[in-house]
Amino acid sequence: MRHLSICLVLLCTLALGACGGAGPTKKEAAEAVNELASEVAKAFSFGSRSIEPAKIEVGDLKCSVAGQDIYDCAVLLKRDDGNEGQDNYRFTKLGGKWRAERI
Repeated sequence: MRHLSICLVLLCTLALGACGGAGPTKKEAAEAVNELASEVAKAFSFGSRSIEPAKIEVGDLKCSVAGQDIYDCAVLLKRDDGNEGQDNYRFTKLGGKWRAERI
């Protein structure tokens, strides 16, 4: 009976793990936020006057599920110039890659 209980617990754990992926890691979130910053910088660049966005690291993030492969996250941002700030982003996994948008 004890072995059956252990097997059921393990089976339930595996089943819950397969239900959906986790949100983005700090590294994945940083990559998505940096890609978004680059896109915004390109949109505001004119001719030879390009804007170079600061490199951003994610110090911490707290996420809640918003849908399938969609997470709303509070993100602690650390820029390479020493500034820190918190912002909210929606991360969506498309084609195996996380995309970020500010919310």
